[in-house]
Amino acid sequence: YFDLVTCINMIHIAPFEATIGLMECAGKTLRKGGMLLCYGPYKIGGTAVESNLNFDRSLKSRDSRWGVRNLEDVIEVAKKE
Repeated sequence: YFDLVTCINMIHIAPFEATIGLMECAGKTLRKGGMLLCYGPYKIGGTAVESNLNFDRSLKSRDSRWGVRNLEDVIEVAKKE
């Protein structure tokens, strides 16, 4: 088991199912009290700075399953695991 799992710039460039898989895997591999650190752009309450909103539109134009995620949605999935 691990004390720390780090995920950098993945959640926004993958289908949301990959985030669910990340949380499931972290839940199985982290020690009790371990931490999952996820770095990348997020929306809070559905909004973000203009540059991240532009980035979100750009990502979605490449693949509709991609995009800057709402932090609340990511946290909700993490709580389940």
